[in-house]
Amino acid sequence: MKHPKTILLVLAETAFVLLLILCQMKTCLASNATHYPCNNVYHSSNIDFMVQGSYKEFFPLMLQLGLDTVFREDQKNIIKNASQIFINRALENRIIDCAYRNSSKNLPTSRDAFINELYSAISPNYISGTTVPAFAFIASFNNDPNIVGIGYVDLFYDCNNPLPGYKNKHYLHIAINSDKLGNSSNYFFAKNEAYWAGIIAHEFLHNLGYEHKGGYTGSFINEYRKCIQYDGASLQMIDGNICDFNFDKEVYRDDL
Repeated sequence: MKHPKTILLVLAETAFVLLLILCQMKTCLASNATHYPCNNVYHSSNIDFMVQGSYKEFFPLMLQLGLDTVFREDQKNIIKNASQIFINRALENRIIDCAYRNSSKNLPTSRDAFINELYSAISPNYISGTTVPAFAFIASFNNDPNIVGIGYVDLFYDCNNPLPGYKNKHYLHIAINSDKLGNSSNYFFAKNEAYWAGIIAHEFLHNLGYEHKGGYTGSFINEYRKCIQYDGASLQMIDGNICDFNFDKEVYRDDL
């Protein structure tokens, strides 16, 4: 009988191979330098790392991440540490209180609905008694000085490509501008792990359907990003020209 850890690894590798096949079957490669959306899976040779935490010190949070192979080691380390910061803060009361306190539009239907939705995206599934972490893939794009991150709206609920154990759910999949990340970048927040934790959080929320209609200021998704970055502090700070691009996935695919 296989050890449970061995079974978990086999299931994770199987899920990754399935994602690779799904992406090769579809026309997903944009005509520019980006590997986003699902062509990133093709450019990822393995699951790079896993981050873990808990909600209310009891319910497990467990997220495996695969990264675009074009990321350098220093960039991967920043993403890894930023992802851990995100997991540590994502569902903390001070973070959610902060986001609600500062938001005036594009709010979740309820606080509990937001918590349940985010928890479902970053918590493990249980398949035949085996714990299988949630999945996220982070792609690289470049040559766009005005964009920091990219996230498809509602991608997590794309039932055409479900992951094992998700039934009608997809997986988290975002992209980061590699020109603004890491040791060789002159971007002010290039090496600020808390900043990138906020960016990751922001783009993940796009995957869950959140938008910033009517502008960034006061939108829940943007205030949540800042609350992740500043660990729940209500600070009016200059935090760079944050600009991301949230695709409507169907329109974007039609335009390819």
